[in-house]
Amino acid sequence: MNALSIDVRTLTSGGGEVLDILGADITVKATGERGGVFLADHPVPVGYFVPPHSHAVEEEMFFVTEGEVTFDTDAGMKVAGPGDFVHAPQGSRHGFSNPGPKPAHMIVVASPGAAFTEFFRSLDRKAKASGITPADVQEIAAEYGIAIG
Repeated sequence: MNALSIDVRTLTSGGGEVLDILGADITVKATGERGGVFLADHPVPVGYFVPPHSHAVEEEMFFVTEGEVTFDTDAGMKVAGPGDFVHAPQGSRHGFSNPGPKPAHMIVVASPGAAFTEFFRSLDRKAKASGITPADVQEIAAEYGIAIG
């Protein structure tokens, strides 16, 4: 028997920490604790936009499950639909949007995940406390090694 006991975590449908990320309520399923990954269920409503950015530490992955999401990268624009996977390696510039006409949905994974979770929690706290501006997003992102633009 292992001296270190780690419980397996299970979540029911809809379970997890709900965070407001730039106007979309994502549900965090894994927070990256103990060096693990961040994983979230991410609705992408029509008109939603995450500006191009890059991560100094994390790589980020997106698996589209419904609708279409347009990704903006240095390699150009790419429309991803159900079953498509997008991988943004550490340091790569990427952003995404849903120009419509239908809502979309995706699973987002980041590794390592702990600081990524804290970044999203900071965005959520600011949005709920006083609303969030593009300048707020840029300032909070910089604290976590994320460069907007």
